[in-house]
Amino acid sequence: GGNNLPPEAADVTRDFLLKHYKDPRLNAGLWNGVDEDAKSVMFRWLAKASLEQFLQIVDDIASPELKTHWPYRRAFWEAYDRIGAIEEAWVAFADYGARKARRMFDGKLNFGTLGSGGVQHNHAVLILKLSGMTIAEWSENGKCHIWLSSSESAPKLYQSKPYSRWQLTKSSDNDGVTHAYSDHGTWQRKVETFIRQNTGVRLNQVDY
Repeated sequence: GGNNLPPEAADVTRDFLLKHYKDPRLNAGLWNGVDEDAKSVMFRWLAKASLEQFLQIVDDIASPELKTHWPYRRAFWEAYDRIGAIEEAWVAFADYGARKARRMFDGKLNFGTLGSGGVQHNHAVLILKLSGMTIAEWSENGKCHIWLSSSESAPKLYQSKPYSRWQLTKSSDNDGVTHAYSDHGTWQRKVETFIRQNTGVRLNQVDY
């Protein structure tokens, strides 16, 4: 299956399918009749690409005070990607990140945008599906919000119109976790514990 392809082959196959069959996240009709398992593999490939897109852009546009702390955030979410726990991913960029993403990815990877209300020009949000949960990971000093699979307040992925700050924070089931930079292990433990207790997906601290 596609999950066992080497990363380079997976990337080439993903890009070929995007070119000829478009992004299934935005063009579901063009993928009608495709085997569900095959679509699931494609969604995971796109999730990995969107995670890397988020990390690359934030690496580039982060405020100076975030630069020294960002590697801890990167390591944490990459650890979930390594164990195959991330099912879907979508990124929403404010103005600055959206401009960077258009230049860096040249239209080859889609993304969403953030509305201007209560959002800084260099904000970005990574929206994940992980074992049915929805997670919104805000860049800069934003919180990590998590909604359980039963929540009706969880934001939808692949939205074409700009996301509001309210959509990506409202009524989250963990009330949001602040990234405490004075102790790099605190926020990771809180988020990992919440995910593990509600999904059974486990990360060991050594993984991140």
